[in-house]
Amino acid sequence: MLAGRVPEFLAILVHHVIAGPTLDPTGPDFDARVRQLIRISVSRVNVIEARVKGTDISAPGEGSEQELFLDAAEPAIHHDLKGDNWR
Repeated sequence: MLAGRVPEFLAILVHHVIAGPTLDPTGPDFDARVRQLIRISVSRVNVIEARVKGTDISAPGEGSEQELFLDAAEPAIHHDLKGDNWR
């Protein structure tokens, strides 16, 4: 679903500062970022609950139905957007 947008995402990372330096298209991180973006999956869940790893601290979603969570380890985006137009 996102594969067609990978060039657009990479252009943003190369030309715009987002929480750090821009991505160097000739550097070693560029290929790693390409592979990560190509592998990313998207799934819809009923509720997003935040938990602090290694503790009992958690917070259920507020029911806004507009929440997204990026799990960079998988990589995956989980969302609770409702309706047919969530894509």
